[in-house]
Amino acid sequence: RNMRQVKSGQVTAAVRDHNGTVGKIKEGDFIGILESDIVVFGNELEQVVFDLVSSMIDEDAGLLS
Repeated sequence: RNMRQVKSGQVTAAVRDHNGTVGKIKEGDFIGILESDIVVFGNELEQVVFDLVSSMIDEDAGLLS
């Protein structure tokens, strides 16, 4: 696979309130970051992880680690 096809995501907790393109994030919310953009957020870790991974996978995806 070409490295340009690799997607990178991470989940972390917001350290302060933020009003961004995905909505109003509160301090302590979990945020899902794809590359350098916040793409999902919420107060349930498992749901944020699921939503982030779902946003990363398409029919061309071959591996998730």
